[in-house]
Amino acid sequence: MKKITFVLAMLLMAATTFTQTSRRTASGTNPARENQERTTVNSGRTERQNNTSTRNTSTRNTEVKQERPAERSSNVERERSTSTQRSVESTPERNERRTYQEPTNNRDNRTREVHVERKTTVVRDNRPERVNVNRTHYDSPRQYRETRVVHHHYHKPPRSVHYRAKHYPYRSPVHVDIIWTPAMRTEYIEIYPMVRDWRYPIGYRIGSISAYYAYDYTGEVMNVYGRVTEVFYTGRTDEYILYFGAYYPYHDFSVVIPGHIARSYSRWPESYFDQQYISVTGLITVFDGKPEIVVNRHRQINTY
Repeated sequence: MKKITFVLAMLLMAATTFTQTSRRTASGTNPARENQERTTVNSGRTERQNNTSTRNTSTRNTEVKQERPAERSSNVERERSTSTQRSVESTPERNERRTYQEPTNNRDNRTREVHVERKTTVVRDNRPERVNVNRTHYDSPRQYRETRVVHHHYHKPPRSVHYRAKHYPYRSPVHVDIIWTPAMRTEYIEIYPMVRDWRYPIGYRIGSISAYYAYDYTGEVMNVYGRVTEVFYTGRTDEYILYFGAYYPYHDFSVVIPGHIARSYSRWPESYFDQQYISVTGLITVFDGKPEIVVNRHRQINTY
């Protein structure tokens, strides 16, 4: 009896095991269906996630759109407040800059006015500062002092020197660097014996001016540049006289060159110097009320 019971139990266990195995094989025999089911489940999950993200994005956008006008309004209010503060704060600064306080010391005021006037004059007219305002006017040491014949006649006098200096300025030389040296001082003592005291310090830079302003610097050593308008030759003294600005006697400035120096530039100095741009360095003297430089050395003349 015990053997029969044991056999039945073993058969029952075998049947149970066989049933489970058959179920497993049945479920594993269709892999395509299993993959399809998995794909369907995954697609459902993806759609749910996309719908959720779309809802979140739309919700965020609506929130941002609702919040932006508030930010703009707050920014506008901030800009208005800052602009108001800036305008209020900048007003005292402008007032402080525009207000002018009179100096208590008259001497300081006079010194400041002189300094500003010199600076303005230099920038506007391109004139160097004078070494000494109280200058001595020296007569020209030229040899020819007779009255010459007028070759060019004007129907009416030319315009003033100030008008011509403004509307018809001379082309200035590019590089001019003349320094007052001991050798130059010794040479000028020989050339211009009428000057008793040369007040220029060693290392002083000789200024350059236009021929229009030569009269303002009579009695000083300057480098004067301009364009020659007329050339006149005197055979009695063998001198060439160069006129600047206008024809004689309406010229603004003149230069007297000895014949041997003038002929070193060309065999026909009259045609060579006519309408030529030149610069002359020397003592500005006066002849018939007009400024003039008498040349005694070849290096005093430079064409450009």
